[in-house]
Amino acid sequence: RSCGHLLIYVNAHRRASPKNVRRHRALRGVAVPDSQNREAISDAINRYFRALASGDLSGIAFTPDVQFQSPLNPATPTVGIDAVTALLSTFGAAIERIEIQDKVIEGQTACVTFIWFAVSGTEIAMCDYFRFEGDQIAYLRPYFDTRLLTSE
Repeated sequence: RSCGHLLIYVNAHRRASPKNVRRHRALRGVAVPDSQNREAISDAINRYFRALASGDLSGIAFTPDVQFQSPLNPATPTVGIDAVTALLSTFGAAIERIEIQDKVIEGQTACVTFIWFAVSGTEIAMCDYFRFEGDQIAYLRPYFDTRLLTSE
């Protein structure tokens, strides 16, 4: 439920930039049944988390201009497949496992709550917000208590 509320909040406060307006207009014309769209996005999310936990990021489908907005540096998003993949690859050694708790998919957006079990023994409750273009991740923003990472 809290994941759904975050999805509503983020969608309501997202800026209507020209790029977002273009994406929205392009996606409006795509005739994909909601159940197929939901299934494709759910599969993409599952692939993302499996890849993140395994450290093999080759199975993640990103758009060429994917953006990763880190809560550790929210003013400067990481942009592009190579840059985002390089950033995500730095997390692999710290992850023991990831357990998805809940997944809320609405149109081309999704929120996933999960527990990140670090090799150090720390458990971090997180929520990742995704925006998709088809079944490719176009935008990703994790939410978590950053003090759990910066205090180690």
